[in-house]
Amino acid sequence: MAWVRCRGSSVLNFDCFSIWQMMLTQHPKVNKSTEAIASLKIQHFPVMNSSRFALQLSTWYSCDDKTSSLLDNAMNYRRKIISINIPYVGDDLVLNLHTFEFSNNGNTIVGYIRWIPKLISNTGNIEQKIVFVDNYQSTVNIQPIPLTTKRWKLFQEKYTDEKQANNLASQEDNDDDDSGLHMATRFVTGNDDEAYDADDDIGDLTNKRKAANYNNDTWSITDLNDENPNIKRRADTDSSAGDNKISGKPIGPFPHEKVGKDIPAAVIERPNPTLQAGTIDALNSKLEGDLKQQLVNKQTQEQKLKDLIKQIKAFDYDHIESFIAQNYLFSKTEHIINHLKTKHPIDDLLPGILTIRITEKNNVYCVSVTGLQVHHDEFKLVLKQLQILSNAIQSAETSYKSQLNGIMQPIIEKMTKQIHSSQDWQSYTKYFQQLIQNKIQECVKLFDEYITHESQIIAEQCIRDVRFGSLVQLEKQIDRYMQKKSFISEIEVLKHEAFEEFIKQHVLSQQLKFERKPSIKSVETVNEFIDKVRKEFRTNKIYVGCDVEQLKLIPKLLQRVMLYYRCFTLQLPLYESSKEFLDKFENSNVITVTTSTGSGKSSLLPALLIAEGYEKVIVTQPRRLTCEALCDYVNKTMTTNKDGFDIAGWAVTSAHCNANAQILYLTDALLKERLLYDENLIRKQTNNNNKPIVFFIDEIHERSVNIDLCLALFARLLTEKPNLKSKVKIIISSATLDPSITTVFRQIPQLKFNEFYIPNLGKVYHVAKFARSNQNILDLIQEICKTKQRYDQILCFVSSVAEVNQCCHLIQEISHGTITAFPLIQSQSAADQQKNIEQGSIFFSTTVAETSLTFPSLRYVIDT
Repeated sequence: MAWVRCRGSSVLNFDCFSIWQMMLTQHPKVNKSTEAIASLKIQHFPVMNSSRFALQLSTWYSCDDKTSSLLDNAMNYRRKIISINIPYVGDDLVLNLHTFEFSNNGNTIVGYIRWIPKLISNTGNIEQKIVFVDNYQSTVNIQPIPLTTKRWKLFQEKYTDEKQANNLASQEDNDDDDSGLHMATRFVTGNDDEAYDADDDIGDLTNKRKAANYNNDTWSITDLNDENPNIKRRADTDSSAGDNKISGKPIGPFPHEKVGKDIPAAVIERPNPTLQAGTIDALNSKLEGDLKQQLVNKQTQEQKLKDLIKQIKAFDYDHIESFIAQNYLFSKTEHIINHLKTKHPIDDLLPGILTIRITEKNNVYCVSVTGLQVHHDEFKLVLKQLQILSNAIQSAETSYKSQLNGIMQPIIEKMTKQIHSSQDWQSYTKYFQQLIQNKIQECVKLFDEYITHESQIIAEQCIRDVRFGSLVQLEKQIDRYMQKKSFISEIEVLKHEAFEEFIKQHVLSQQLKFERKPSIKSVETVNEFIDKVRKEFRTNKIYVGCDVEQLKLIPKLLQRVMLYYRCFTLQLPLYESSKEFLDKFENSNVITVTTSTGSGKSSLLPALLIAEGYEKVIVTQPRRLTCEALCDYVNKTMTTNKDGFDIAGWAVTSAHCNANAQILYLTDALLKERLLYDENLIRKQTNNNNKPIVFFIDEIHERSVNIDLCLALFARLLTEKPNLKSKVKIIISSATLDPSITTVFRQIPQLKFNEFYIPNLGKVYHVAKFARSNQNILDLIQEICKTKQRYDQILCFVSSVAEVNQCCHLIQEISHGTITAFPLIQSQSAADQQKNIEQGSIFFSTTVAETSLTFPSLRYVIDT
């Protein structure tokens, strides 16, 4: 299509020379906002780089010679699309000769191309000069015609020298031309900053020159030569010389020629057989001597080669250890060969005589060495050194592993045999053993990698020098590693990692079923408690070390973590505020606690105090059955059967159980007796511990004589013995507190007194109250029995033991035995009370059931 549109569009265009031009419509270096006015003035790209040149849109530019030639060839070969680089425009431009458009890959450069015939002036004599004409200039007195191949041939036929004609056509400004031809070129200025010559297509070259201001913008080589008188007229001289040569006439007489003298006779040639035969004999004799010498040298070299071949020996070295083969021989084969060649050089006649080949079968290695005897001797010395190094490496690895196990075994023995075993401590010990075994394996692996790497370096030295002290060097490297990688320091890290694993497995990952979702506040509280234990274990220096004294402290940390967590699982209302209470208690000698009944004062707070690190907490209760019941409840919720010990015990006047436990529940009467008659009570309980002993006086609102006496005795002790303030802490707990009690302790000098008061503390269960005044209690029980669920329990409070027994008898009689009620009184044993609670659903009780008993399915409470 391009050929048809250009060459085939007209008969005149079929064989004329062309001019290719291009116009830009879009270019990243040209501001689009600048108004572009189309112009018929043809611009030219500069031949040399110019900072003043700037591209313009909507302006036609004449292509350079290279681009024009590529386009002509593409058109002649009927190509539709070509990709070329055009200076000043861009690289990888795609030109479509079907649509006469071009662009780059990103379409940031877009424009058009065109083809126009090259015109010349017909006014001049074509035999003298060719004048190129701009297609868009005025044609007055020019008579433009296309430059065709026919006209070009006529121009070439005028001159016999084709090369000279081509130079004239392609170089318009050649000032030293010998042909004397006249060629003229018309030009137009390019950009405003620079001027360029028009295209001269005779030789497909473009010649540039500045515009002249005379001769109607045309000139010839002859004109330029005439203007310069210094140019020599070589053409005339050469022409004259040529004419003289063609005519064959001498230019003039030779300087030394003697006219009329006779010419001498010619030289006569004849053969000399004698000289020829002597020369041939001499050459034959020399050649024969050289051949004999070469034959002698060859025989000597062959004999030497045979002697060397006889000395070559090949031996197999079997049963090579895999460690030596894999770590040294495979990677050091070239080093060994080079060492053997350097130590015992080989004649150049046998360059490839020395070889080492390693084979393996069933994990057994064989080294085949081919060489001279001296090579085998030296190889055996090298192999011996590598064997010594290998044995030392393996011995060092075994010794290092044994050393680590020697550090681990005593620690494990102390943990399993010399420390009191509990379920939590056994779990911690198991985690620690797993971690330390994994750490030993990791350390052994790192040691093996290090010592193998160092042995590679030592092996190279052993190969270069068979007398090198490899064992001394290896020992230095091992000592350096042991100093840098101390395993003792890793044990402290493992202790903390085992502690974290214990918390993860026993606290964080535990899935428990709660009656209701734990509150965000309680979750934050338990996390704060556990973080506090973590921080203490990490920062306190008393836990650093692996002796029995340090290891014995870890079970207490485990117990504290589990107490915090088990207190959280109870979800008692007081737990959310427990941190606030403990902060106040830490900075006080005496503190009062006032919260609603059932918030966890008697069971939760003593366990939290033990978790805080207090060694002994003594809790008073008004009744002995309450002491036993609370003790059983705390042991059940705060420990497991697998622990093997109870955290709580109880003591009454005539009996006790686990009285040395950390939490001791006793009656206020027994505490009064001990305060009166045991002067060493506080000293014996403190047991040289930094933490003071805690006395928890509970149920103050009952204000019995024993309770008031206990408070008075404590106030007197703190007044008369101020040094006890650092050994004793007192908690006064009640649902309702009489202000007179706080007055007693506030009057003691230098006593830190504080109060913890939460009147509206929430309850675990919702309680709805219904007033039924003047209603018979037995009628209420019968009414409730008609609507209650099967396992719902009813608790009725009456004023005396006699009334308890009477109500139990009457309800059974009125219902004709269908309703059975059980009594709950103080004179019963704890076992009998618990048995009645588990079997019955209706109970009559005195105040004993207000604070000391727990019912699994209590739904209704009737208070008379």
